[in-house]
Amino acid sequence: RLSPSQSMMDRLIAAKDVDTQVAIEEAHNRPVLVNEKGILLNKAEREMLQEIGNEVKRRWYGAASGLRRESYGQKGAGYLAHKIWRHMQQRAEGKSNLRFVQMSCHDTTLAALATHLGLELPTIGFGAFLAFELHHQGKRDEFVVKTFY
Repeated sequence: RLSPSQSMMDRLIAAKDVDTQVAIEEAHNRPVLVNEKGILLNKAEREMLQEIGNEVKRRWYGAASGLRRESYGQKGAGYLAHKIWRHMQQRAEGKSNLRFVQMSCHDTTLAALATHLGLELPTIGFGAFLAFELHHQGKRDEFVVKTFY
């Protein structure tokens, strides 16, 4: 799938898949891309794979036009974004006593949510997360949401 005879898009996707496999092996402290010839990735090759993998993931849900309103992230993460907003709205209105809500998802869902929110994440890998904090600000019914990556 990485052959020069393949289209550039197919090769980029294949390189992202190799990056994912390497990241899994590294996360589990396993030998990376074991092969009969004992060929290892050097630092520059690993960095190149990570760069390709990160860029492909950042573009998963974006529109070719670059417009957020045309992105698939708007559709792909709409329910999750609504659920997060609903928790914060209920807390702000005094309808919920929850002080902490944790949700878990895959990197693809995180990428869709980031696109939906108009966020450009530098990387999306193991342990990546978005944290949303609801803060009371000033007047009785004024709140602000802080987002952390």
